[in-house]
Amino acid sequence: MSPLQQQQLKDDIAWQLFGEVTLKQAKWRDTVIQHSSSISLRERRVRLALASNDMVSLAQWLKQLSKESRNKEEWQYWQAITLIAQGKPKQGKKILFNLVKRRGFYPMVAAQKLNIPYPINIAVAAKPENDIDLLPEVQRIGELLFWKKENLARTEWINLLIRQKKIRQQQLARYAFEHRWADLSVQATIIAKLWDHLTERFPIAWEREFERHTKDKKIDKSFAMAIARQESGWNPQVRSAAGAIGLMQLMPQTAQQVAKLNGIADYTDSSKLIDPEKNIELGTAYLETVFQQFGFNRVLVCAAYNAGPARVARWVAISNGKLDVISFIESIPFSETRRYVKNVLVYNLFYQYFLGNSVKILTKSEWMMNY
Repeated sequence: MSPLQQQQLKDDIAWQLFGEVTLKQAKWRDTVIQHSSSISLRERRVRLALASNDMVSLAQWLKQLSKESRNKEEWQYWQAITLIAQGKPKQGKKILFNLVKRRGFYPMVAAQKLNIPYPINIAVAAKPENDIDLLPEVQRIGELLFWKKENLARTEWINLLIRQKKIRQQQLARYAFEHRWADLSVQATIIAKLWDHLTERFPIAWEREFERHTKDKKIDKSFAMAIARQESGWNPQVRSAAGAIGLMQLMPQTAQQVAKLNGIADYTDSSKLIDPEKNIELGTAYLETVFQQFGFNRVLVCAAYNAGPARVARWVAISNGKLDVISFIESIPFSETRRYVKNVLVYNLFYQYFLGNSVKILTKSEWMMNY
């Protein structure tokens, strides 16, 4: 084996040594990681330090990251926290203030850490030109949506968007938003990479339905909307590879159980889940159940909605109250669930803003809780 092949084999073995290991195994693993060029392996070791609440080890492993990795928002934040813990608050806070200028989860967390408002900057999309109404593709899309053929409309929309210049993509995103084509508005911002066009990225859809089905629950309307936006991108007919259906991506078995527990008699089969009203009714009922199970903590609820309540209960038992909220989120073992939790909390903040509510990434109880 070449030296490169040997290192790759060692990397593969080291990747398996993050659970219960002996002291000798842990030492061997760390030696391998120090000589590895694997970004994901080194970042996993940083997360292990976070999960262990070991700030000394965290600072050491952050230094082992490549320059490119250290510039990521999550590691910028943790560099700031380690500097503050080392008695260097001026240096740490400087990093946090610079981080706040960016967009996303850690910039919002940095603002809350500094106890300052997070600045929401919204780019203004180009005004749609009058000829958009006359485009054959747009006329076909309107007809397809009228007949509730959302998936066909979405395909037509994507084919139209990818052929356009950036300014025209902006116009189309705005056109979709103004016509209340929520999922097409979202899709346009993704294809055109319009990340600062928050109005078009986070349209308020089915507001009356969400209001109706959350007013008697503990969950906020903005939180339920954030879940739906993350799960489906506002496409009411989307189906996942695992079989989840509709706006809030409900599994048919879960929907059946929720309907029975909540006395929703008119739910007969999974075909009903593509109906936005019924999906929102069942989805918010399930979300409320999970919300109560995890003590009204949205961090745990998000994780449970994605990875399942049993896994989250196990992660909480392992951390056993030794982690702060951000350490807990960053040490979630599933990368998909980490992203999911961060995304939903960010989306919730934006929907709070658009609905005229207070805008903080975490509540006081979520921020102060030991996980």
